[in-house]
Amino acid sequence: MFELGFWDGAYPEEQIQAIADLSDLTNQQPLGDLDIEDMHMTSEQLRQVEANLLARGSQRWTFYVVDRAANQFAGYTEAIWNSNRPGVLLQGMTGVFPPYRNKGLGRWLKAAMLDKVLRERPQVKYVRTGNADSNAAMLKINTALGFKPYMAEALWQAETQRVLTYLQAGSDLLQ
Repeated sequence: MFELGFWDGAYPEEQIQAIADLSDLTNQQPLGDLDIEDMHMTSEQLRQVEANLLARGSQRWTFYVVDRAANQFAGYTEAIWNSNRPGVLLQGMTGVFPPYRNKGLGRWLKAAMLDKVLRERPQVKYVRTGNADSNAAMLKINTALGFKPYMAEALWQAETQRVLTYLQAGSDLLQ
């Protein structure tokens, strides 16, 4: 049995390490052929992110799902809203731990967030989110929830030795 929970703003101190573990779900996103190192947030880094959001006038809402039988987090989603741009809300990370996938939890989390936004932030006209073309699971959820492409982005990666070789060849041509 799963239970939906909510945090408005700062994460509770007594759960900060478990929340840091939740943030590690970003490392499980499909990234295609990119070779990217995992990122692990510490509780101090999470608090710094919170301080930066607050300094910019942003508000963070976080929904989470707990597996009541195991008494542990199964997944989460977060959204960022700023009163300086009241018509736009950023739907941020949504992640579910592998043992809990394919149970509809990601969809439940995002739908709960969108429902809250529609009820409590009527000034929001656009909800923006992002995901890689290779992330079929999240694309399916976003499409079902009515998201449509808004902007495309390409990330490029090159080995530094290849770049150095190219630059060296180019500097020889300029002499």
